[in-house]
Amino acid sequence: MISLITKAREAKEERNGFLDMINASTARKREAEKRIKFYYDEQIEELRSIIARQWAHPESFRHFFFNLVRYIVDQRSHAYADWPLRTFDGADQEMCEQIFMPRPASISCSSAPTA
Repeated sequence: MISLITKAREAKEERNGFLDMINASTARKREAEKRIKFYYDEQIEELRSIIARQWAHPESFRHFFFNLVRYIVDQRSHAYADWPLRTFDGADQEMCEQIFMPRPASISCSSAPTA
């Protein structure tokens, strides 16, 4: 009898853990969706909501947009656009560059290059 109660309790805890994980994932996806909307200039509803929560007369605000979010994200992403320069000590530089250079990706598995 005790083992059945223990198993039922463990199953309930496992279910609750799974539901907590799904709820956390849903909240994370909602937050990511909001950030993507800011990037693509679709943030007007969110901005109105923020302004309404912060100020007594939100209707008195004039709206104009300069997408600072996109500017910052694009500037940060340029830092990763170039392949990193590597210097190899104790090895042939040219051979190591050949090993570590990116390979063109194949979209279909049937035409994937073999090693």
